[in-house]
Amino acid sequence: MKRAFSGRIWILLAIFLGALVWLYDSLLDAFIFYQAPFLDMLILRVPARELAVRASVWIALLGLGWMISRHTSLQSRRGAALRESTQMLMLLLDGVQADIYVGDLESYEILFTNRHMRESFGGDLVGQVCYRALRNETQPCGHCPNSQFLDEKGEPRGVIVWEGVNPLTGRWYLFHDHAIRWVDGRYVRLQLAVDITLIKKAEAALIERSANLEREVEARTRQLAESQARLLRAEKLAALGKIAGGIAHDLRNPLAVISNAAYMLATTLEQGDRVDREYVQLIQREVGRSGEIIEALLQFSRQSPPTRERVNLKWCVQEVLERCPSPPGVIVDQAAGNWERTILFDRAQLQQVLANLIINAYEAMESAPRHPGQQGHCLRLTPREANGAFELCIEDTGPGIPEENLDRIFEPLFTTKKRGTGMGLTIAHGLVEANGGSLRAESVQGSGARFVLTLPIAAQETAAIHAGAGRSSMVEDGQNAMA
Repeated sequence: MKRAFSGRIWILLAIFLGALVWLYDSLLDAFIFYQAPFLDMLILRVPARELAVRASVWIALLGLGWMISRHTSLQSRRGAALRESTQMLMLLLDGVQADIYVGDLESYEILFTNRHMRESFGGDLVGQVCYRALRNETQPCGHCPNSQFLDEKGEPRGVIVWEGVNPLTGRWYLFHDHAIRWVDGRYVRLQLAVDITLIKKAEAALIERSANLEREVEARTRQLAESQARLLRAEKLAALGKIAGGIAHDLRNPLAVISNAAYMLATTLEQGDRVDREYVQLIQREVGRSGEIIEALLQFSRQSPPTRERVNLKWCVQEVLERCPSPPGVIVDQAAGNWERTILFDRAQLQQVLANLIINAYEAMESAPRHPGQQGHCLRLTPREANGAFELCIEDTGPGIPEENLDRIFEPLFTTKKRGTGMGLTIAHGLVEANGGSLRAESVQGSGARFVLTLPIAAQETAAIHAGAGRSSMVEDGQNAMA
């Protein structure tokens, strides 16, 4: 309507001007040249030539008015279309859920920002330099790609894609930068930054979960291998126990005969040759050693299921130390810890295990030289909480265990002692596992050995400890409230 109305105005204006020209010319002819009445001269006495000229002028004015009207209407439509496209472009840019800005390549001045970016940074940043407004820097960023947008000929290279963390928002962004021609003809930087913080967090969680799964798989694989090894070892020990029991039973009688014969010979040769007496004594010693081995084999083959009961660790250790006093030059150190812990174990079997480990430590230290500045050897017993379990560490300052022997010390009949049976640690290991615990050896050769005994805790005691802690907390809170 406005465009049509504007066109009609220009046409009417042209007609009005033509009429004014014609009227002016007619009046001039009537009053100056012809001295005739106005109406008569206007209608009847105008020469044909004059009438044609005036009509031509009128038509020209009408054409000029139409052309002006058409040009104005076209310009108006173009302006409206431009305004509509500009408004649509702004709506599209403001509707993008990403930060968009345009910046000068040389001065770093921000020329345009969309709505999302204004909301992200709390206001309109136009007119500010990008490195200060967007990153709170005092100079252009070291990683700024402004110098990479144009080639040697000054033409755009293409899109540069990169990612990074914004120090102001603390969020991750994926950036798409390239050069475009601005309204004044210069090249400027157009950046589109998409927030990928959630993706980065998901990636980090996925990596962590993957690492956790790998650790879990490794732990489960290790547990499975250990379970298979324990099962295989148990099967071997069971078969060996049956064989050992039969062999020991068959050897006891011949050894008894040999022992009796040696005793008779020793009695007969009391006044005999010294060499003969030494040989008889050697026979007696070896028979005694053979008897110890047979007794160990029988004990190994007759291991009965444990009778687990609540055992106070401190009292049990004290009884074993009284029965197994330390040799000269060896001191026993009971380190600080929860010695009052109650464990679930067969009392006799626990004492047997402790006695075996303590005596082995005594023997290892007796044969080991002292380190420079060391007054004597030390046997240290340390109770500790580790990885949700209760452990008792038995450490000595002896020569240690060679690394190649650490995996074999619990095997039957394996020993490095000159007169050892090789059954003590095997029996101890089997007794601990039968009671639901574990026994492992750690050592650095030349620095002593450590045996770590993991003991099962009585469930009732655990509940009592938590309940006691709760009651203590309640009493303290009550006293504080009363105060």
